[in-house]
Amino acid sequence: MVLWGGWLLTAAAFFSVAGFFHEYYLAMLGAPLAALVGAGGSEVGRLYREHRWPAAGLLVAAAAATLALQLSTARAYVGMAWWLWVGVAALSLGAAATIATTAIRPLRRAAPAALALVIAAMLVTPGIWSALTALNASENQSLPAAYSGRASWPANRGGLQVNQALLDYLEPRTQDTTFLMAVPSSMQGSDYVLLYELRP
Repeated sequence: MVLWGGWLLTAAAFFSVAGFFHEYYLAMLGAPLAALVGAGGSEVGRLYREHRWPAAGLLVAAAAATLALQLSTARAYVGMAWWLWVGVAALSLGAAATIATTAIRPLRRAAPAALALVIAAMLVTPGIWSALTALNASENQSLPAAYSGRASWPANRGGLQVNQALLDYLEPRTQDTTFLMAVPSSMQGSDYVLLYELRP
């Protein structure tokens, strides 16, 4: 807990003030988050075997807090899209089912189904956001990022920027050379390589 929690807190604090335009660096938060979720889930499961009500309450509260964070983040980009309500509905049903299976002994066999519904509620938003990221190319292939809330179309070539006139000038005049062009940084030449798979 000290290792993963310390990693998460220090990284979150750093990225909160760093102001980087390399948004993919936030992937560094994935490992400690996954570890803490796994450890927390294991502890809640162990607690449920001994103290059902505290474990059920903790599960529902953690899921509600997670979903609230997802909604507040997603709303800034897509408003209250219809699929956000799917997560809310799933959590409401899952919470009711969790309480029912905890309170009514004959229903305890359905506890795994209630748990699955709560987990599914937390996966709706990130799952759909991942699909939107895959279906909508990043505006800058050199600096990839998750879905920005704006649809992009195949015609824009994923946001790649090339000077077609320069390319038309260079290609026939550099057939006997190893390199197509020299640029000050990789960012200025990467779009040409990504789009046309040209020579370096």
